Amino acid sequence: MVANYTCAVSCERITKKYRNGSIGALDVSLELPRGKVTGFLGPNGAGKSTMVNILTTAIRPTTGHFLVEGLDGAKDRDEIRRIIGVVSQDFAVDWALTVFQHLVLFAQISGRHHSHAQTEVREWLEVFDLSDKADTKILQLSGGQGRRVQLIRCLMASLPVVFVDEPTLGLDPKGVDAVLRSLRQMADRGACVVMASNAMDQVESGCDDVVFMKQGRLVDKGSVQYFLDRYGGPEMVVLTVLSEGRPRWSATHAGTPNTEEIAPHQWQLSFSVPEASGAVPLLTKQASDDGLNLIGVTTRPKSLRSIYLGMGSASQEGML
Repeated sequence: MVANYTCAVSCERITKKYRNGSIGALDVSLELPRGKVTGFLGPNGAGKSTMVNILTTAIRPTTGHFLVEGLDGAKDRDEIRRIIGVVSQDFAVDWALTVFQHLVLFAQISGRHHSHAQTEVREWLEVFDLSDKADTKILQLSGGQGRRVQLIRCLMASLPVVFVDEPTLGLDPKGVDAVLRSLRQMADRGACVVMASNAMDQVESGCDDVVFMKQGRLVDKGSVQYFLDRYGGPEMVVLTVLSEGRPRWSATHAGTPNTEEIAPHQWQLSFSVPEASGAVPLLTKQASDDGLNLIGVTTRPKSLRSIYLGMGSASQEGML
């Protein structure tokens, strides 16, 4: 069965010019689907925050228009605010409440009975490794802990559209895993989840689609695999061998390796290949046939990190 990802958020020709003359967004048009986690990527000043602020009604665009769940971004701003969740560096709460009190109150406002609310909050605190912070006042939480509290609110509210800004900043691996699982859970429920982050590994593992921005412009958009296929370039397989002299490589079907002596009598043979996993058995067999003393094999797959770093180069810009 093929999933039908319908549009939750759309914008057409959005431009934002600030009073100081700087441009936050320039002629951006895109659609964000339900049931997916979409990552907004780009260097500082690329326009990610501007677009999120516009789509969450925090600021108004200079030109262009947008819709959120069919609501007009110019006319229905209050209605939009009621149906979206925003997980940011700062959030408005009663700072005197404890984490448990705040979440129970939020759950009751969302329609839970008091006893049910308490049970659900305890379960979510366990999931997000915050049980030991239940009686801590919100004011005393770290930034990462505060964002996890906001994610719990979004999960309990079952909102159709959720925007998260650097949700894993300052978290340990266990916290990162909890956050990414929560985003996936919201998307699996049918929500449109937008994640603005420069944590490449987490975007690659946690997002379905990527929107890459630079200098206020939309550079490209598509699935994570689309970016890896289009901009990732070849993968690398590196064979490490022991040899008194420069090792001889007889096969030509795999191309000529880049050969480098990295230590006395220790050499690395690097191959550019379309797919590392398929090339490794062939290359290791050839090394054996050539009588090479193979002591190590490493692969360097395509990654969003390498693509992100390459987006700023002149050669990569020419590809876009």
